[in-house]
Amino acid sequence: SDDINSRTPASRQVVTYDSVAGKSINFDWNSLNTAQKNDLRTDGTGSTDTEASGMARLGYIRGDRNCEINSTGGTCLYPASGKDVNGQVFSSTSLRKRNSALGDIVHSGPFFVGPPGTSYPDTIEPTAPYSTFAIANKTRAGMTYVGSNDGMLHALDENGNEVFAYIPGSLFSTVAGEGLHYLSDPTYIHRYYVDLSPTVQDAYINIGGTPAWHSILIGGLRGGGKGLFAIDVTDPSALASAAASKVLWEFTDNNLGYTFSDISIGKMNNGTWAAIFGNGYNSDPNGDGHAKLFILPLDGTSPVIIDTSVGNIANTDCNDPGSDCNGLAAPRLVDLNGDGIIDRIYAGDLFGNLWAFDVSNALAAGWAPAYGTDPLFQACSATPCTSSNRQPITMEPDIEFHPTQSSNSTAPNQLVFFGTGQYLTQQDNADKAQQSFYGVWDSGGTGDLNRDALVSQTITTTLDASLGNVRTTTQNPVVYSSTTKGWLIDFPTLSGGALSGERSVTRPSALGSIVFFNTMTPTISSSDLCSVGGSGWLMAVDLLTGGQPALIPIDADNNGVFDANDKLGSAIVVGTQTGGGGVPSESRFISNKRVTTDSSGGLQVDNVQTGPAKLPARMSWSELDAP
Repeated sequence: SDDINSRTPASRQVVTYDSVAGKSINFDWNSLNTAQKNDLRTDGTGSTDTEASGMARLGYIRGDRNCEINSTGGTCLYPASGKDVNGQVFSSTSLRKRNSALGDIVHSGPFFVGPPGTSYPDTIEPTAPYSTFAIANKTRAGMTYVGSNDGMLHALDENGNEVFAYIPGSLFSTVAGEGLHYLSDPTYIHRYYVDLSPTVQDAYINIGGTPAWHSILIGGLRGGGKGLFAIDVTDPSALASAAASKVLWEFTDNNLGYTFSDISIGKMNNGTWAAIFGNGYNSDPNGDGHAKLFILPLDGTSPVIIDTSVGNIANTDCNDPGSDCNGLAAPRLVDLNGDGIIDRIYAGDLFGNLWAFDVSNALAAGWAPAYGTDPLFQACSATPCTSSNRQPITMEPDIEFHPTQSSNSTAPNQLVFFGTGQYLTQQDNADKAQQSFYGVWDSGGTGDLNRDALVSQTITTTLDASLGNVRTTTQNPVVYSSTTKGWLIDFPTLSGGALSGERSVTRPSALGSIVFFNTMTPTISSSDLCSVGGSGWLMAVDLLTGGQPALIPIDADNNGVFDANDKLGSAIVVGTQTGGGGVPSESRFISNKRVTTDSSGGLQVDNVQTGPAKLPARMSWSELDAP
């Protein structure tokens, strides 16, 4: 933030998108369209203010501090003349006082991009080997991309200096309490703007009539709005000099809601490279309330939308008592034959359905849910499934090829790992419904599986004098067959049998013979999700059974040795409680370390072991599961 605060507003490279003209533009007054100017001219009551006030708000967003409350600067610095076309001057120190011109960064994780390093085979684009692109860019300067709630995606060089910033065009709004004008409102109450973590992936696409390899950034708003954008970040030097020309497109759709999950990128069987994502939540007022999978070509051509047809909306409002709106969470991409091309996609929805999508056809018209109108699995706390016992899936699942089942008769032989629960709104804090973690075998045939096809494992929580609060689990055998399709773990109840509200809302990691996953139990009652309190568990169970593993997965006493001290008697510890007083985020794995941050700002580093497979040195958001 030091660099941004020390810059003059006019010196910053800031661009936005004109949805009317369908192109990116510089974020300056003369480049904006009428609707965008009207947003900046809107005052705190929703009325249209003078053009000079709009120019002042634009300068404020670019970093001008002169017109903030208690400022002694006088006339706003941007534009330099301080006057609009009518000669009006905005010199009032009435705009919201900030601690920094850089907004807060909450859910958007920074994404570092260095030289190309994706493990694509050269055969994925035979006429343009990926290795040639990687070699040509091997000295590419590193850049970090992150969204913030000042309305911008920021691009920072290796010294932390801002190279450019992008304001999504979908943020403009004249509604009181929304839009860019609200950022300068003295009555401002925190809201999200560019709050989704960006994703960057190399892809072979046609830009300007010439197919070539590019590094493409996909960003979004998370709770800040309903839309995505794409920027070509192949050449950092071009971003510094001509950032507007590198914005490829913005995307919205009637059935696109708030996308809370990261976007995946990959090559499809029809030859296109695409961004793949679920439609998210609250796709109103113009959507149909269904859960849908979007496959959006990176060249900006029309998307393929696969409709599950599950969900409904009444009176164009997902909050209407007659509505039962659904939404699809982040998908997991699977390459079944090792050619680097996506063949199958898995994603869960708010109704507890875990969908398998078959995208192996060379024609997009042949892409569809693998089991017709049925999901692969329905997650419910009891059978039969009802609207009152279904368990929402809001995380991206993880996938592994089944290590003991490889028959063609049970293809595709994927083990799908996912937890249930929801943490999207303040109201979710009080939700105490029973949630679970699942390992489900996709063995072809018919879908529509439920918990009756799974073996249940039971968690026991113990307060140990040496280890603190730890967990063990049963070792019930799981014999995979035509009737047994995996395992489940119901999260424990409190003393006396009361439900705790424990849930799993972050992506698990299947590594070696172990599945690692985290759970959370929020406790805060305030309206600020940013400061959530609570507790959580860091779990590690056997991949095939969900029970106690054959090896010790967690160094529970943190002494660097996996031994009898990491057991309770003969029972191996499979879960440790977070020690920072907050709920855990998704863990990252580096060498033999599991690294987890929590909502209190704590950082927990644990020693882990996984068995046969090696832990990755780096995990990508858009990683394909392949044999």
